[in-house]
Amino acid sequence: MRASQRFPKLNFVIAGVKLKDRRFKKLNISKRENLFLLPSITEAEKAWLYRNACALLALSRSEGFDLPVLEAVHAKCPVLLSDIPVHHELYKEAEWVKTEEDLWKSLYLAKNANLKVPTPRGTYTWEKAAQRSLLFFLRVLLNKDR
Repeated sequence: MRASQRFPKLNFVIAGVKLKDRRFKKLNISKRENLFLLPSITEAEKAWLYRNACALLALSRSEGFDLPVLEAVHAKCPVLLSDIPVHHELYKEAEWVKTEEDLWKSLYLAKNANLKVPTPRGTYTWEKAAQRSLLFFLRVLLNKDR
């Protein structure tokens, strides 16, 4: 996380990490006062982090639905999005990070509260997701007998 070195006055939190993961062992966290790894958090703690963050960094190279981004948007938390197909499919008007220079510029904007919350292209709810899942499973069950 070179970002934590480049922006020493910003705190960086990585939640839900496995502290034994070798990628995080290499970070030498003890020498970084502004980088925090949290192995697990409650829903209330997650909500607090979204409400109080200057931005969520969603910078993966590949992703499925990327639920944390939708959670952050719901909490009105700005998001820095990697320039990957799923992010473009789900969001319009976002802060796209294509290069390391984009990241530095976007973090500067986030630090100064000048980032907007991405706009989802659709409406997503747990109820809709449950209904679609139920329909999918019913189709599978009904077609299995044929």
